Amino acid sequence: MVFKKNTIPFPTSRRKTKHLSGKDKFEIFSNTRMPKLLKAMKSVGNLANDRYYEYSKYQREEIMKDMRDAYKEMYGAWQSAGNKNKNKNKKKSYWDQKNGNN
Repeated sequence: MVFKKNTIPFPTSRRKTKHLSGKDKFEIFSNTRMPKLLKAMKSVGNLANDRYYEYSKYQREEIMKDMRDAYKEMYGAWQSAGNKNKNKNKKKSYWDQKNGNN
């Protein structure tokens, strides 16, 4: 199997982590997820290059808004880590969120 430079290969079988400690799981998953996140963010950032892409102001604002919202949600998860959530929100579908439906 040939992989491009800076790609993270998916394992051929799922790794069993049930028996591992929380610290070990954190290290395994963070070592996998952080490079993927950083690569995805760079890839989305490349879309801003107007030499290669055309986009409207609306499209630009929507992408920026979605990225900002995702960051706030992730940051909030880290801020509230360890706290018990009394009001867990029911997950909405992507399109319900985009349309503002409750």
